Amino acid sequence: MDVSRLLMVLVMVISTLGGKSEASNSSCIHLDQDLYKLIKGEAFYYVPTVMEDVNLPDENITWYKNGPDYKNITTDEAQRIHYHGGALFLLNISDEDSGNYTARHITPSDKCFYYPVRFEVFSENSQENLTYGSIKNSYRNKRIPCPSPVEDTCITFKGNFSWLKGNNLLPGKHEARLRLENTSKHDEGIYTCICTWTYNNKVYNSSGSWRLFVLDLVVYKVEIIFPTSKEQLVDEGAPGPSLKTNLLTLSQRECLAALQRKLISAAWHFNWANSHEL
Repeated sequence: MDVSRLLMVLVMVISTLGGKSEASNSSCIHLDQDLYKLIKGEAFYYVPTVMEDVNLPDENITWYKNGPDYKNITTDEAQRIHYHGGALFLLNISDEDSGNYTARHITPSDKCFYYPVRFEVFSENSQENLTYGSIKNSYRNKRIPCPSPVEDTCITFKGNFSWLKGNNLLPGKHEARLRLENTSKHDEGIYTCICTWTYNNKVYNSSGSWRLFVLDLVVYKVEIIFPTSKEQLVDEGAPGPSLKTNLLTLSQRECLAALQRKLISAAWHFNWANSHEL
């Protein structure tokens, strides 16, 4: 093969490779950005919300921090921030960890996905800014769930749950769902789920909070709006003597009373069932 033909073959190979790379980039899917508020000094185990398989080979995914302080994230477990497959670890979180991060995943079929996330770091005294939202209902029996990222961490690393109300530890509360019975306005406040977990022989804490509001109890009342009296004239105005009849016989009154009891019972069971969904 002469030199000119060899050069032509090389040009064709390079063009083909370049075209394949460009096609791969153009077919990338950019997912919606997640947002999490983290507490300085804690740890956070993050898996993209829509990622189907977290156990990806490290060579198929790349994590990096965006922005002016752009940097590639390592897989070295000795580093405070590192990743394994789709999971990103932030240990002993500091203020400098705030920012935008992205995972780029290349599948065996050469498809690519971008998973963006933003982390904002706060001090542990910023509880008002750190809740996952509020729970508001009139149910007397409450169930407060541990926020999903914290619960998932505890399940993955076989950690231990504990709960705080404000800054006070709730003794004996070590489940992923905090149960509060017969609540009142006194029970309102911020409830924090803490997961204590071990990774590489070191102990870390992750936490998430909800604000609880106890609304006034909803009372269901059955009211008969017609007829307005127990007795009603029949054929009123017709010639001859008036005939009165009792429109609510004993049997009818018993039926109405039974109906009222069933409605009250149904309302109570509805409240109870819904209170055990949260």
